[in-house]
Amino acid sequence: IVTQGDANNNWDIFVADLSRTIVPRHQLATGTDVYNMVNFPWGKYFNSTQNMYVYTYGMDFGFCPLLDAKRVVNNPQVATDLDTLRSVGGEGIRWFLIPDGRNLTFDANRVPTGRGAGFREDLWMALDLLSARQMSVILTLIDGNTWCKPPSEWQGALFGHGEVILNPAKRQAFYNTVIIPILRDLADWAAAHPSEPFPVAAIDLGNELYFGTSTFRGTGVMITDMQTYVREAATLVHQHLPGIPVTVGEASAETLVNYWTDRALGVAPGQGLDFYSFHHYGAQPLQGPNGVRAQYGLDQLGKRIYLQEFSGKNA
Repeated sequence: IVTQGDANNNWDIFVADLSRTIVPRHQLATGTDVYNMVNFPWGKYFNSTQNMYVYTYGMDFGFCPLLDAKRVVNNPQVATDLDTLRSVGGEGIRWFLIPDGRNLTFDANRVPTGRGAGFREDLWMALDLLSARQMSVILTLIDGNTWCKPPSEWQGALFGHGEVILNPAKRQAFYNTVIIPILRDLADWAAAHPSEPFPVAAIDLGNELYFGTSTFRGTGVMITDMQTYVREAATLVHQHLPGIPVTVGEASAETLVNYWTDRALGVAPGQGLDFYSFHHYGAQPLQGPNGVRAQYGLDQLGKRIYLQEFSGKNA
């Protein structure tokens, strides 16, 4: 999975070598080859000055007061981009659903109350578009980089939902009004299309969750709070979408090993993540005696591990 951004934080889809054999979508947690996907949270939907993630991130699904035009049902560019990706060998995408909460609803106490209007319609259309192109998707829920921003940082009450992770009552409201309805919408699509392959390859519970902790955001969310969210959310996915694997797209191999393995989560095998994912943008090599793989003992973790993000520049 490849992303590429420039110095001004403008992001475009970047497709690397897609010549390798594709892993069947149902083998994501147990496959034996390269799975060719690209990140799809940013695209060429507007001109370059409007393509920055702060303007377009997390608006594909459901009404958002900032920019309703980017919703999947309103945006023909989504189909065009998928066609482009498919034509060069792209088998799937990683698509962000609710990265910072701007497409959700909250009450005056910042308790989650639901999703933006039309969320299910957008989600189903996305699945239709993917299925028609024989493409699959890793659906990523929240983003640690943006979900836990201080509420006063940008656009006021639209952002800054660390309390939803920290507070058990708000977290349960989040499950009841957002996460479970999303999972039910996905299950409903599968039931309504029994003869079509289910495009969902996996659920990514959170992008770079470590960066959402108080160490970086100052909002009181500890890594133990994130781990509680992951344990609970993984259970919900396994209950509502049996057979669909879950993962966490962590920022580095080090934080993967420290926080998201079964041992780190304190769970028995089968109760945590179904496969592991990490990102690598540094200069350290992945292979060799001084590489990431050897340093963090990745081969000893006992599960499939995906390099989920890496820089497209000079790759």
